[in-house]
Parts: sequence; C-alpha cells; structure tokens
Amino acid sequence: MSFYLVDDTKVTHDHDPNASRIYGIDVARTMAEGDSVASAQASVDGGAFTACLVTGTKLGARVTGGTVGTTRSVTFRWVTALGDTDDRTIYLNVVER
Repeated sequence: MSFYLVDDTKVTHDHDPNASRIYGIDVARTMAEGDSVASAQASVDGGAFTACLVTGTKLGARVTGGTVGTTRSVTFRWVTALGDTDDRTIYLNVVER
C-alpha cells in the first residue's frame, strides 16, 4: 500500500475532486525513541470517520471527491504504546488539476 505523504507543517495541499487518494503523514518525529503507534483513527471534514491505515509510523486516510473551491480537512489522532496521544490535521484545497 502506498501513501501520498504530505508535509504536516504545510498549511494546505491540492486535491482534485475526481481523485481517490490515500493522504498520509509520518508521525515518527512526534514520538519518543523506541515508541510505536498502538492505535489510530482519522476523521475527514469534521466528524466523518474513515479507516485509518497504519504502516509503522505512517498514518493514512483515503479521501475522495470534494467541491472545487472548498477546503477539506483530515485529522489523524493516534495513541502510542507508551500512552501518549497526539493529532495532526492536514487541509486539502479542492481544485481541478
């Protein structure tokens, strides 16, 4: 499975309304050395939960559709084996590409 990894420090990324793509982030730099992701979830656009794909320290969620001119949000929340909880949100500008 491949993710389109995005820079979670960048404010927005472009997403085509006809695309169905797995957007992801790598959370390795947010965890203590030796820690790992124990569980994770993703929400798209403020409440619609989608399956969160986890591969090592990479978290991903499939995003489809959207209306040109709008911005979609994807929030990833994870819990580590050491008990830390964190989240990051990425934003997708819906544009024709």
